[in-house]
Amino acid sequence: MKFLELNKKRHATKQFNAKKVDYQDVRTAIEIAQLAPSAHNMQPWKFVAVEEKKQSS
Repeated sequence: MKFLELNKKRHATKQFNAKKVDYQDVRTAIEIAQLAPSAHNMQPWKFVAVEEKKQSS
């Protein structure tokens, strides 16, 4: 099988639950990710943290 054919057949299935993630864990993950190379540092990393707010009734 050729590489292109293999990649066209690949897919990832992600399953999430409603468990909240600690804010400090998110900050730590972002700090670690910032250490990864980004095309000779020509393309800066951008991160966005989104938090769901509950609607008041």
